[in-house]
Amino acid sequence: MTRLTGEPFCTLARTTMATVKDHQGPGPLRKLRPRRVVGHYKKVKPSDAVRALDAQQLVTVRRCIRRSDKLYGYVVGAGRRWALMQYLNENLFLNGYCAFRLRDAVRVTRARPGIERRALELFGEWPPAPPAGELSLDGTRELVASVGLLFPLLGLYDEHTHRDALNIGAVIKITDRRVHLLEVSPNATWDAATTAYRLRALTLIEFGDRYERALWGLAGPPSAV
Repeated sequence: MTRLTGEPFCTLARTTMATVKDHQGPGPLRKLRPRRVVGHYKKVKPSDAVRALDAQQLVTVRRCIRRSDKLYGYVVGAGRRWALMQYLNENLFLNGYCAFRLRDAVRVTRARPGIERRALELFGEWPPAPPAGELSLDGTRELVASVGLLFPLLGLYDEHTHRDALNIGAVIKITDRRVHLLEVSPNATWDAATTAYRLRALTLIEFGDRYERALWGLAGPPSAV
């Protein structure tokens, strides 16, 4: 599969063509030239739109990865290469975090006002916030290393190769090119050996949600590897 690289421009842009029905006044009928409409008549990189977001603004982020899931929640941080979102569950509670590559963002849509904020305030979960502790969003290696220090488990996606494959485990070792993960199964049992994943292939990193906390609570800390 061809890898998408670079910083794609916001696909909020659309081209409209006036037809002969739009023509008014005397003279021969003709088609008008295409007009490009981009937001408020400005072209904006999605990465810049993500960086400019208020952490209390509920948004949907779409990415250029083919058939990838939309990300729904509050963007609570952004660095040079990665952005951090706190997920909002469909049942109106905050449910962990995801880090996504800024270069993959192609559209950022602000949600219409609803009851989300009032519901989070009701249950004491407002405002959205990044996790306590230092989290680096400038590089992939630094991000994975810092998440591994703050959370016992994390989930890694390589959506270009395996769109639906989520690999959950504990960070055991990290080099300049790979992270070695000791994975935990859906039955909350540890693998016998670590699995290495290429850092440059990672597209989405999840951590701190209820599922991962449940796996950790049931599996317990791993034995020495």
